[in-house]
Amino acid sequence: MNYECNRMLNGEMNAWEEPELARRCREIRVPVLVVHGELDPRPSWGTETLVEALPDVERAILEGAGHLPWIEREEALRDALRGFVAKVAA
Repeated sequence: MNYECNRMLNGEMNAWEEPELARRCREIRVPVLVVHGELDPRPSWGTETLVEALPDVERAILEGAGHLPWIEREEALRDALRGFVAKVAA
């Protein structure tokens, strides 16, 4: 784990005001897929507030996946990503 990178990212995140971040998210004009593992130990409210703030968003909750869905549920993640890309490209 890169502790220096983690410390810097956390510092940057703590400097953001949530209303300003939500406002900026509402300005994003591209389709977004938010992926969350149902067993992720981090609270789901983070993805829920992101989904609420984004204007063109789809959410995929991967059953049986925690914080590392590309390892824990590789096929499910691949299916979610391919399905989203196919839908957006159509």
